[in-house]
Amino acid sequence: MYDSLGSLTSAFGVPGHEGEIRKAILSNGQFEYHEVDNFGNLYCHNKAGEGAPTVLLDAHMDEIGFIVKHIDADGMIYLNPMGGIDPRCMIGNRLMVRGSEDIVGIVCNTPPHLSTEGKVPDIGDLPLDTGLTKRELEEIIYIGAPVGFLGKLMRLSGTKVSSKGLDNRAGCLVLCELSKTLAANCNVTYLFSTQEEVGTRGVEVALKTMDPDLALCVDVTQGNMHFIKSPITRELGSGTIIGTGPNIHPKIFGSLVEHAKKENIPFSTKAYPKATPTNLRTIQLSGGGVPSGLLAIPLKYMHTPTEVIDINDITSTISLIRAFIDDVDDVIQEGFTFY
Repeated sequence: MYDSLGSLTSAFGVPGHEGEIRKAILSNGQFEYHEVDNFGNLYCHNKAGEGAPTVLLDAHMDEIGFIVKHIDADGMIYLNPMGGIDPRCMIGNRLMVRGSEDIVGIVCNTPPHLSTEGKVPDIGDLPLDTGLTKRELEEIIYIGAPVGFLGKLMRLSGTKVSSKGLDNRAGCLVLCELSKTLAANCNVTYLFSTQEEVGTRGVEVALKTMDPDLALCVDVTQGNMHFIKSPITRELGSGTIIGTGPNIHPKIFGSLVEHAKKENIPFSTKAYPKATPTNLRTIQLSGGGVPSGLLAIPLKYMHTPTEVIDINDITSTISLIRAFIDDVDDVIQEGFTFY
């Protein structure tokens, strides 16, 4: 599992440029067939046959990144963010610019010996230094070129790991692993959606051509950090997190909790009082309404190049989805009306 996760996190895949991560997903899952739409969404299928219910499993595959907005006369590249990024995590880090060839640069800032302001610049004011001149750069990259963090998955203590892109390559790994073991009692579409980090755009396109009986969204959520422990964060290693609230169908929530208890799968619950900050906020509203559930993996230092998760929480999420889908016929036959 570690090697598969490393393959997924190292793949380039900022919003609108998910080609490399698509290939990595296909290399790490076992699917009967797949399709790619005009928006870059990857649909992978394992079929049970006609008359069987259809379950949608969604995990967005894009990662936070940047777009080139300007190259100045000194050859410094300036960027705009794609996704919510704190400029403090950028300074001193390596970024890769994708052009006719890949270029690595360093996000630089005025050394403290020379700084008089003492504040962190906005993202758009931080220069990226590649060592190339403006003329050399313009032969390789273009205004609007995609830019992403560099870095490989690394082991921390115990079962914890750190990398860029764990949001949401951890969710992608869950779906890839499930594709190898799920029972053939339902038709499963594994949707690896694009552009979630810039507004759940990929899944909105995908659901225009789909009508699943129910859907589960797999994403990450805020984990406890030494400087933040609050009602909305969860401890790494505590298991999968089952979402509840108006964005989640209560019968699916109840069934997930029931199966977690029955199978002794570590879990906690998390209340979302409004639309969740995931693809589920779009999935639920598709067509005549899709009965939906949310499973999340706790993650520290979200939207940085050094996100941290516990592998055991991925395992718990896989186990719960497998147990839930083993009994999915019963869940669907009970119906989803509120009356």
